[in-house]
Amino acid sequence: MTTINISILYLLAVTIIISACEMVVDIDMPDHKPVLVINSLFNSDSIFRVAVSHSIGIQEDASDITNIENATIEILENNISLGSLSWLPIGFYTNPLIKITAGASYEIRVSAGDYPAVTSTNTIPLAKMIIIKQVKDSVKIGEAQMEQYVTEVTIEIPDQAAEVNFYAIQIYAEDTFYSSWDDSVWVNSYFLNLSTRDPVLGQTEEYTQMLKFSDELFNGKNYSAIFYFEETDKNSIDSVFLYFYSLSSSYYYYSVTKDLYYRTHNNPFSEPVQVYTNIENGLGIFAGRCGSRIALQY
Repeated sequence: MTTINISILYLLAVTIIISACEMVVDIDMPDHKPVLVINSLFNSDSIFRVAVSHSIGIQEDASDITNIENATIEILENNISLGSLSWLPIGFYTNPLIKITAGASYEIRVSAGDYPAVTSTNTIPLAKMIIIKQVKDSVKIGEAQMEQYVTEVTIEIPDQAAEVNFYAIQIYAEDTFYSSWDDSVWVNSYFLNLSTRDPVLGQTEEYTQMLKFSDELFNGKNYSAIFYFEETDKNSIDSVFLYFYSLSSSYYYYSVTKDLYYRTHNNPFSEPVQVYTNIENGLGIFAGRCGSRIALQY
């Protein structure tokens, strides 16, 4: 018998064995009971914008998710009702008369149709201080083929020991231009790509270019850190601003887990990521932050 024939017989034998071991298992999936999904991330000195939808089962398609337009939404500040939010056809509920205040505790109560009513509470942290120690442009980082020129920012955060703090940093550029068509001035604002070598500042959030971190490793101390943003043409932009946010814990954990989910959900070898939620009897997020804006001079 030739070597080729032996190889063919071996492959046939393996195929038969594998086929014989194959088993079809029917899984009895429990019926999905949809719940309300609330999405509202908000800033101090702003207004609430709340999107309301519903959950779907594991065998349903994401296209089955729809906005719920007949919900009843009440907002409370420090246990005092501020009124209700109204639906806007652009996709969310709001009320321009309800302003968000740093340091206040807010509660949302939502009901709609036969869905279980949901609630959530969140306290807006007060603004925290950040010191810009140095801004230096045209700094070369990376090695060989990966080197690039960036702007380097050195900051210092005087952290308060009495509480656990969560922070975030973004860099925005602003351009202004004149429109002769309607004789108006327009402002174009966009965030710049961030990076850092400091493990405390963590990874840059992919979709918002935001650095998010806690004071776990420097609680109660003055912490200095360095990060970088993409080089810009100073002649083509008007201003560059650093936004420094103090996040509520819910805002932080939701942002971190959501970013981790987007980084890994298409990777068959990664573990499933449960995105953080603080909605009682439902899903989603209701969380706020307080921020300050600092113009960078360099």
